[in-house]
Order: sequence, then structure tokens, then C-alpha cells
Amino acid sequence: MFEKLLDNLFPRILTQVCRDPGSPAYGSFDRNWWHYKIRDFSSVIVQQGGYLTYLFSNLNKYTSDKSQLEEIAKASVLYWAKRAKKHGSFEEYYPWENGYPPLAFSTLAAAKLIERLNISSKDVSQSLKIAAKQLLNRFEHQAANQQVAGLAALAVIKKIIPNLVSDEDFEKISQKTLDLQNPDGWFSEYDGPDLGYLSVTMDCLWDLYDYTGDQKFYQANVKVLNFIAPFVDFAKSNIGMHNARNTDYIVPYGIARFLNEPDSEVQVKASIIFQTLFGKINEHHFFMAVDDRYWIHYIGHSVARAELFFKQHSIKFDKSVNAKSDQIKEKLLLENSGHLILKYKNYQLLLSLNKGGIITIKNKDSEYSNYGWILIDNNTQHVTHWWHQGWKWNTDDRIINISGHMVPHTEKESVPLKHILLRIMSYLFGNKIIATLKKQLIFKEKRSQFIFKRIIELKNNEIIINDSISGVNELRQVKKAPRSSKRHVASADSFHKEDFELNNGFTITEENQIKDGVFESEIVIAC
Repeated sequence: MFEKLLDNLFPRILTQVCRDPGSPAYGSFDRNWWHYKIRDFSSVIVQQGGYLTYLFSNLNKYTSDKSQLEEIAKASVLYWAKRAKKHGSFEEYYPWENGYPPLAFSTLAAAKLIERLNISSKDVSQSLKIAAKQLLNRFEHQAANQQVAGLAALAVIKKIIPNLVSDEDFEKISQKTLDLQNPDGWFSEYDGPDLGYLSVTMDCLWDLYDYTGDQKFYQANVKVLNFIAPFVDFAKSNIGMHNARNTDYIVPYGIARFLNEPDSEVQVKASIIFQTLFGKINEHHFFMAVDDRYWIHYIGHSVARAELFFKQHSIKFDKSVNAKSDQIKEKLLLENSGHLILKYKNYQLLLSLNKGGIITIKNKDSEYSNYGWILIDNNTQHVTHWWHQGWKWNTDDRIINISGHMVPHTEKESVPLKHILLRIMSYLFGNKIIATLKKQLIFKEKRSQFIFKRIIELKNNEIIINDSISGVNELRQVKKAPRSSKRHVASADSFHKEDFELNNGFTITEENQIKDGVFESEIVIAC
């Protein structure tokens, strides 16, 4: 299924790791540090590359190199263990960060390797103890995929050294983690669902099920699968900017696991989703835009694990189950996430009400997306394309109203002085500064004085979008927003064809004006 993709990936992954046993950097997967010398620390989160190397060693094509690949994987664990013993060693972006994602994901990868490669506990026990203590005493509620990964890491550590994680503590954190799942099935990612991170969560839920045998993790995964289905049915891919965190990928392993389940309804649904997303993997595909960092991260893991799962279970697709589903009838409104999917005779649309009413419209041959507006006021950009719970909206059969305050944004340029100050602050205060950084780059709790209103009128043969922004004068400029979101998300912002054009095939008419301090726009899309 993924052979060609993995073959192309294999040498690039090994390029990232220091392969010199005589080097103190032996096993480090941070090429920017050990080779280019453009980073002054080795980012521990990329030590996940060791787990991917191990997965490659189990693919038939690389069995002749198995012992060498396992040595590199072992070296990556020992390097991780060395870093884990240092103060603030769980670093991803800057020294002394002690962040939760590098803690959770690197520990999960390292722990699985320790178990599978039978690495001596005397070499890693202290490092596992440090990691377990942090995972037991920290909780990530804003990005649930990270928390589920941390819980999965605890499950593996519990199997390796049982006395590091008590049954009582594990159960308590398990329940608190599963409480992050919305009744609709999604796990919260910055106040909303994100299919990319949900698929990562699925992979980790399978780890939890495999290491504990607890059915509650399986049932949580079924709910995730059911939530993803209608969006994939609409997009025939990921939904991109309609996600809370703007990801353009979905990873395959968690979905693939359901292809071998005895529940025929779940199996068929998984088959439809899988074939829709990955049936044309060797053509233009979202994986082609993934950079090496995230291939080393969870994306590469998931692809390799899915390939190994196919081989192990001889998975064959039923050709009668094609990529058509009946997940969307005529209307699906998810009140909790603010997503609206509608099907009409001539078109279908996806509307994200909690993201300023961004909209994607599709028919058989054409696709159009609208991401709202940017108001430029001196050095501040006020945007409508931003996920937050402050948007007010209501819908009826043919009219949709969205209104709320725009979000102010100023560009943060990376310069030496800022990095010097960041290192001083992190050295003095450790992970206490992370919340402040997130407020600056991710959450932006401040709201603009400018009010945006969008009214969408749906007709059989056309869609009319009427927008207004109050408080606009001759010194302020209003521009149509591109596909890009101003919210910082590390795994997002991969290239997408919409970066070049938002309209492919629809006939559009547009009229804009500023009258009495109000910007007004009417866009008519002929369907």
C-alpha cells in the first residue's frame, strides 16, 4: 500500500541521524544540531526517528539491514535517555523548555523501543523514572492528542517497570484524559476538532488498547472514526483550514486497524474512509507536502505501522466497497464544533461557524473556498479566519448568520535578541513561560474593536455571501484573506493548491464598498 512512499522516505530518515558511533551525538536525529550546527541544542522530540528506523527494520525490503537499523534505533534510545537525565531535557523549540509534547511523544517512542529491543533497564531506568514522574504530574488539556500520547507512554512504562506507575494513578489519569472527548466523538484541540490531530490520537488510543486491553480506549476510537467519516466524505481528503488547528494531513494507522475488526459496520466505514484518503497515494497527495521533521514525528510512524499491519494481516480491500458513503444525507449540523455540512442537488458545502464562517463549496467539477477578510490597521492585522468560541451564529433552512469581533494579529519576526531573551527566561523559569508564549502565538484572547458579520443565503443555483466590517475608514485597508491562518501550528501550513487559487471552476461576481465607515461585500457564487 505504502511501499513506494516508504522507499522514497527511507534514505531521508537515515540522513537525519548521527550514524557515527565515535561521536558524542551518536543516535541524535537532530541534523540541524549535530551536522549543520545551526541549532544550539538537540531537539528531543525528533528522537522519535529511532522508532521509525526500527519499523523500517521490520519491512521485508530492509531485512538484510535489520541488525544495523536496530543498532541505530537503540542508539536513539540511549541518546534520549542521556537527554532525559538533564534538567529541562524535554526540549523541542529552545533549551530548558521542558515542554509537554517532547516529553509525551519522545517517551512513547523510546519506551516502545526499550520494550521491543530488550534494552537493559539499568541503561534507561532512571530516564524512564524522570519521564514517568512528569507524565503523572502534568496534564495537557488544550491539545488532547499530546495528552493521549502521554497516557500511552505511561502504559508502556507501566509494562516495562510496573512500580513506576500505580494502577490507581493510571486509571485516574485515563479517565481524566477520556473526559477530553466531546460527545460528538472529537478530542479537543484548541477548543475544537482537528482531523489531523484526531488521527494521531487514534494511533495512541490503539497503543493504549494494545497495552492495557481496556475496552474504553477501543470505544473512544470508534467514536473518533464515526466523527471523521462525514468530513472525509465531503472533502475526499482532509478538511484543512476547517480544522481547529489547520492540519492538511490524516495519518493512516488508526483507521487501518479497523479494517481487521469483526464489527462489519465499523470495518466497512473504515474501508470507505481509508480508500478515500489513501486509495491514490502515489498521485498528488497531502503526504507529498509533509517535511522531514514530521516524517520523523508521528506521520512516518503511522504510515510504516499501517504498512506492517497490512502485511501481517494480509488486508485486501473489497472492491465493491468504493469511496462513496452515505454519511451526509442533506444536512449535518454539529452544534459542539460549529460545523455545518449541506448537500443540495447542484452543490455541497462545508461551513465552519466557529471560525468566522469560512466556507468551502464543491460540485462535481469545481471547488471554491472563502476565508473571510483581513483589515490592516497600521502594523496590526485584524482577521476573521480564527477559531474561537466568541462567534455567534444561527441557521435555518436557507439563511446562516455569523457575527463576532475580529482577532488582532501582529507578525512575530524571529531575531537573535528575542531568542537570547527566550533562553534567559526559560533557564530561569522553565516551562512556566509556555502559557505566556501560547497566548502570544496560539490563543490570542484579545478581541478587536472591529465587528464582522456574515450572512450566507443558499439558493438552488447560487450562494450569496454578504459581509460587513464596522469601523473602517480611509486609513484602514481591507483585503481578502488567503488560505493561510495566522494561528501558529507547527505541523500545519504545508503547501496546498489553494495557496495559488481559491476558486477552481465556479463563476463568481463580487461587489465591495466602504460606506459611512462600514466595509460591505457581496459575493455571488453561481452553482
